[in-house]
Amino acid sequence: MLCQQCKQRKATVHLKENIQGQTNERFICDICAEKMNHLNSPFSFSVHNLLSSYFDQEPKAEKDGAAIGEKACPQCGQLYRHYKETGLLGCAKCYETFRPMIMPLIRRIQGSNQHVGKVPAKTERIQRFQRRVQHLRSALKDAIRKEEYEKAAELRDQISQLENKVVHMKEESK
Repeated sequence: MLCQQCKQRKATVHLKENIQGQTNERFICDICAEKMNHLNSPFSFSVHNLLSSYFDQEPKAEKDGAAIGEKACPQCGQLYRHYKETGLLGCAKCYETFRPMIMPLIRRIQGSNQHVGKVPAKTERIQRFQRRVQHLRSALKDAIRKEEYEKAAELRDQISQLENKVVHMKEESK
């Protein structure tokens, strides 16, 4: 379908507007959509503007009294305020630097901060065993903390068996 605005490029954006109970739909290309956004058209939109309400829920100051927006990445110098304006981080260190502010935002938007998408069939079983090992290690720490040494020994043996299975499964999948 061609863009209904310029009638030259392929339409990639679907706009829907409801005015007094009447729905108007338009199919436009990304270039025309960008132009409309700059002109503040009633169809204008921005993913950043859409998500800005999440940013505004962050606390305004840190413990030391400095504004969060002035917090800077030690590697590239990007300010958190710039991330809030653009939605883009400057380098890999920014993720670590701004993690306390970014992770609550990700949890609010996505409902979780852990990826739960599809896993390749070959590695699904391996990952299941690895998650089980993590769970058992947590239980092992609890058992040691509670001084339940017999239970801890059983858990240690189960962990060892599962880790051996994982090693063999990885070798087989090569």
